Amino acid sequence: MLEIIPEKLKLLSSACPAPLYVVGGACRDYIAGLKTHFVDWDICAPAGGYVMAEIARSVGMEVKACYPLTGSLKLSDGGILYEFTSFRTDIYDGCGHRPVAVSFTNDIRTDAARRDFRCNAVYFDIGGGAFVDPLNGIGDIKNKKISPVAPPEKLFSEDALRIMRLARFCGELGFSADRDCLDGAARSCSALADIPSAQIRRELDGILRADKKYGVGHGHAAALRVLEQTGALDVVLGACHPGKDFFAAFGEVPEGLRLCALFYAVCGGGQRLADCERDRQTVLSRCKAVGYAHRTAQRVAAVCSLSAFDGGGEDEKTLRRLLFDRAEFAADALALDDLFGGVGGGKTSHAWRRVYDKMRAEGVPFTVKELDVTADDLIKAGFARQTTGEILRFLSEECVINGERNVRERLLELSEARFGIK
Repeated sequence: MLEIIPEKLKLLSSACPAPLYVVGGACRDYIAGLKTHFVDWDICAPAGGYVMAEIARSVGMEVKACYPLTGSLKLSDGGILYEFTSFRTDIYDGCGHRPVAVSFTNDIRTDAARRDFRCNAVYFDIGGGAFVDPLNGIGDIKNKKISPVAPPEKLFSEDALRIMRLARFCGELGFSADRDCLDGAARSCSALADIPSAQIRRELDGILRADKKYGVGHGHAAALRVLEQTGALDVVLGACHPGKDFFAAFGEVPEGLRLCALFYAVCGGGQRLADCERDRQTVLSRCKAVGYAHRTAQRVAAVCSLSAFDGGGEDEKTLRRLLFDRAEFAADALALDDLFGGVGGGKTSHAWRRVYDKMRAEGVPFTVKELDVTADDLIKAGFARQTTGEILRFLSEECVINGERNVRERLLELSEARFGIK
């Protein structure tokens, strides 16, 4: 462990009047043999924040932030960041996920008991060159197990966001949560409704990329499964009931489509445009409620609703106009349909898929740039510059109905017939 500790951190340890420890993820990952591009350097000591700030400056570190009420510091050594906390215990009032007060201590076991899971409560004494394991976290790490540092209901009722951290750790690390931990999380999951949406979104983003941090295959699907097992998925997404084959399919979803795939599970699906619009509005509101920006939520809602839409109740002309309006989302919608649409997976025979393939085969221009004429062509043909935008939109709509019209000479004829040449 000493081999990977930065030299400046060793200097800080030498200058510290009390033992200085690395704690949490860096220790866990080292023991587990997990490697990542970014090491979480969480450090702690039975020493006050002001004292540690002065010592950090004396060894050439930059103090980027100081929080005296919690005994916390953010330190920097060039491109390396550290978070320091004084040994403490946290006091919660049952509202929110942050402690309302702290009490400082010199006892390492008391400090360990305020953390979340035993695998994250392993310390490394930098000066002594040895691990310190107050709660048998090393045993959990070696057994690839996640167990709580306190009774599960106490742990999760104090901070319900730990339920999402539990899911993320299971996915990222390839560890399994013990039964008591899962049951305690299930009994407390309703409290996630009180967590700020920005915090939910940040953890959800981590869950959707859980396979990336350490390269654990299908880690994102494993993490999502924990959310489902604890009931947290329903609280976060709202009445979400994915089918039994959903999680296996979710493991194969590429990273760029995972948020869409997740919200696809809340779509009811149907044949009519009313069903499509209902799904779109449902996904849009729930995606925004979790904390995603409006533009992101719009994309997710459009992809999910189109993928869940059958279209068999609509005539071809209506479907053509819908697909023209949502052409930028069609490829992603088809990809989701291929993964989740059929019984046991595989492509479905949605009516809109057949119409979309037909439009592509006809060469329907789904954007103005795909038209066989440009604004310059129209100007050269005698149309006024200020009318070209309107003409191009008109031609696009004409070609939606019949892609064979997308030929330069035919487009110019349609333009003259509709607008005349001024």
